[in-house]
Amino acid sequence: MIILDGSTSMSGNYLKSLRAAQALVNSLSDDDRVIVAMYTANTAESYIAGNNGYQGGTTVALTKAQALDGINKLMAGNPSNARGDLNDFLGAFGGKIDPALQTEQIGTTSLREPNQVLKHQWRN
Repeated sequence: MIILDGSTSMSGNYLKSLRAAQALVNSLSDDDRVIVAMYTANTAESYIAGNNGYQGGTTVALTKAQALDGINKLMAGNPSNARGDLNDFLGAFGGKIDPALQTEQIGTTSLREPNQVLKHQWRN
């Protein structure tokens, strides 16, 4: 698993972390799988895409080629400005975001909760 720290504490170093992630994925065999996660603040819900407030995302298990493709897309966006961005992450990894780590709309309010399976897993 690769975790990309997109928080302000990584200001100016996010591109370095992408390069390190790229090197790690390049060291894998073609048969290996890797999950890539990113967060903008370290909280209990950091890796839940769509979480109000601090946000992040987590992919499903990716092939080496899929992981490199996403990381290369993030690097092509020239993130030298400081830190990671959730929209960039979600865009780079397309439809490969783990559906179990996304929030659901509840009723007609703007309240968002992690999906029920995830809430159960966090509590255990």
